[in-house]
Amino acid sequence: MFFLRILLFISLFYFGKAIDCPNGTITDWNDHLCVYSGNQALPYTDVLTKCHSMRGDPIKITNMFENMWIHGFFNSTTYLGVERNSNQVWTYSDGSSLTYQNWAPGEPNLNLSNNCTVMDTSTSKWMAADCLTPRFYICSINMDQLKCPYGWVYNNQTEYCYYLHNFTYPDGVHWELYNVTMAELMCQKMDAHLVSIHSDSENDFVMELVKSQVHGLFNVAPGNYTCGYSYAYIGYYGNATIGAGMWTDGSPADYVQNGMLGDFYNGQIANDGSCSLRGWGWTPGAPRARFVCKKPSKD
Repeated sequence: MFFLRILLFISLFYFGKAIDCPNGTITDWNDHLCVYSGNQALPYTDVLTKCHSMRGDPIKITNMFENMWIHGFFNSTTYLGVERNSNQVWTYSDGSSLTYQNWAPGEPNLNLSNNCTVMDTSTSKWMAADCLTPRFYICSINMDQLKCPYGWVYNNQTEYCYYLHNFTYPDGVHWELYNVTMAELMCQKMDAHLVSIHSDSENDFVMELVKSQVHGLFNVAPGNYTCGYSYAYIGYYGNATIGAGMWTDGSPADYVQNGMLGDFYNGQIANDGSCSLRGWGWTPGAPRARFVCKKPSKD
């Protein structure tokens, strides 16, 4: 335990100064995450709310070094970001599969009311526990996400931030629709432009961002044409030929999808299995329910 306290001390006064974490947080042992140590015991649902409000999650331990480092924080049982889901499978709180486990003997126990995970501070082992008891906790914040405003997603390959303006229901029933000019202006109000795409990997990233499942929704789109209106505007205007056309952010037209067109059209993108849509589409500027913005990340 003495070694772990020394490790924590070093992390607070050395590693914590190496990067720019938000106020009230420190960097973890390898400068990958910003970490917030809650000083008030809370039930697990309140822990989730607190961590999410900081754009983080309950601590996600992925190896034994992180487990040792977290072990040095508290002298009482602590919530971890590990949950039993509805399929009775233990996952991280963000739904991803466990890449590291440190269960105590006989754990996780079979009590179906114990759907949360705590660390035994005397052993650093994990135990299944109820989610209602107030306990101390730690939030982890991926520093990549701090490079973008709240609601935007960081791409570490392009080092840009992306924002999906998703379906909205201003009257509680129908999707709000935007033409391409409106969409670009709304991106510009956020110091961005409609997204430009310059590689297969960036295209896959945007495709994942716009994934939807709208077939079967009624009265949300004109003529119940939900699949057509579910496309999201991108910033391309051209005839789907490399070097022809333009992106609204002024970047070169060095990447296109879905072949040459006779005339110039606005680009749109969809990824909806229920509609059998995956890829780019073309429109003369008809209203659509969504659009994607892109802007440089913070240094």
